[in-house]
Amino acid sequence: MVTAVRHPKGAPFFDNDGALLASGSVTYYAAGTTTLVDIYSDGDATSALPNPITINSAGRLQDGSSQPTAVYLSDGAGLDFKEVVKDSAGTTLYTDDNIPRPEDPNSGVVGFTPGLTAITTDTSTTIALGSGDMGDMRNANTTSNSIGYNLPAASSVSNGKSITVKKVTAANSVTITPNGADTIDGAASFTWSGDGRAYTITSDGANWHTRDSHTPLPLVQSDLPSATTDASGLVELATQAEVEAATASDRVPTLDIMHHHPGVAKVWAHVSVSGGVPTLRESYNVTSITDVGSGHLTVTIDTDFANNNWACVVAAEEGGSPSNASIESGSQAVGAISIRNRNSGGTSTDPNSYQLAGFGDQ
Repeated sequence: MVTAVRHPKGAPFFDNDGALLASGSVTYYAAGTTTLVDIYSDGDATSALPNPITINSAGRLQDGSSQPTAVYLSDGAGLDFKEVVKDSAGTTLYTDDNIPRPEDPNSGVVGFTPGLTAITTDTSTTIALGSGDMGDMRNANTTSNSIGYNLPAASSVSNGKSITVKKVTAANSVTITPNGADTIDGAASFTWSGDGRAYTITSDGANWHTRDSHTPLPLVQSDLPSATTDASGLVELATQAEVEAATASDRVPTLDIMHHHPGVAKVWAHVSVSGGVPTLRESYNVTSITDVGSGHLTVTIDTDFANNNWACVVAAEEGGSPSNASIESGSQAVGAISIRNRNSGGTSTDPNSYQLAGFGDQ
């Protein structure tokens, strides 16, 4: 209910000649009628006054106990007002008709957040909200449990009236559920779990709408959608174990652990040979190479494999005659491997180059 003060406590009344009106009365009707209406001494419209109300000898309004009082009008009946002032003899001195009833300044403004009238902290699992809670802010302390707020019927709340709900702790979630067939943003309910996030819920007289009132920084995971192949969003970084398992479809490896994927080479090298001297041209995870002899090369690995069971692929570029590169028997270790190159006659001979790649667990 919206109220407005018509006469503050202690306000004097005067007659038509401008003299103080010593004794008299004021009567309030529905505008244009002689139907009496309710008037109040307080802004909450909880203390009704007699109507007509008496003007004392000092020209001030007084309640039924002869105490000075203010007069408040309300929008409860949905009617405008008429005020009639009379002297002590009951003669009408003046009439003020079509006094506008009090109006909520936020009425009809969907999405506008009115000034808060109260702030309440809630911990119960279920909170039933009424039309009288509109304009309030509710702090949802979800430390021990999730909290569900049940809204009143949107039709019982003036168009444009709102309530704000803020989740003040990290655990659990908050759910807003409309009444009956009412919807909230077209859905049957609205839920969020972001710590410190607040929403203002506004009635349009038939359904409810939300507006993100406050999103704290930094953003938390629940504030953003997950990334997909078609849309941007939040994606979690993969651990080394997840990269090695190569099964997660919702993780992204950083560059420093990408090589742990089983499908990625852990070591590779390109070694050219000129005049019997091998030279390491390009490589990854290679500490050094050693020329053991003609057609015989040892490659030392920087970061070792986990065991000797890693897969090695070797090749050789022909150096004037057919070449056959192979792993020297028994040479494959966690941190080194030796390569042999032989011609078609089985003689060790230097190729133009060696190529090597290794796959496995490190």
